[in-house]
Amino acid sequence: MLGECLLIFVTVGTHLQDFSRLLRKIDAIAPLLGEDITVQRGHSSYVPMHCKYFDFMPRHDYLEVMKASSLVICHDGAGSIIDALMLEKPVVVMPRIKKYGEHIYDSKADLARKLEEEGYLQLVFSEDDLNEAIQMARTKTFKKYVSDKGRLISKLSMYLEDLS
Repeated sequence: MLGECLLIFVTVGTHLQDFSRLLRKIDAIAPLLGEDITVQRGHSSYVPMHCKYFDFMPRHDYLEVMKASSLVICHDGAGSIIDALMLEKPVVVMPRIKKYGEHIYDSKADLARKLEEEGYLQLVFSEDDLNEAIQMARTKTFKKYVSDKGRLISKLSMYLEDLS
């Protein structure tokens, strides 16, 4: 699986809640997309018929699959989003919604909204708009994400020096 050129990688993260709504939709449109799709199902109950899939794998292997992809579709978890952006992948984010049992609270998708505003990713709330969001993400030029870890470490260091 890791040696293939994966075109679309879908990840739902490690949340205990099901996110079959995303998986059903990507599976339904997979034949229309005409591309290889690999799905990380997590704890979701839906089993794709038109996509390769796995539930979980070691982080290194997971990142290799993501690295091999040309587009990442994910939930609104910071880890999944930042991993894809750090690997310079176009990203489509579809937030989990409480009323569908996908999360324990209603996510406002604040991080994803801010990153979309700043030009880093494509955000979509309805599965009915997923295909359009994928097409937009393929043609859009996204801003390159640069980690701000150095600035954070510097601020923490100054803070600790001030304490001593």
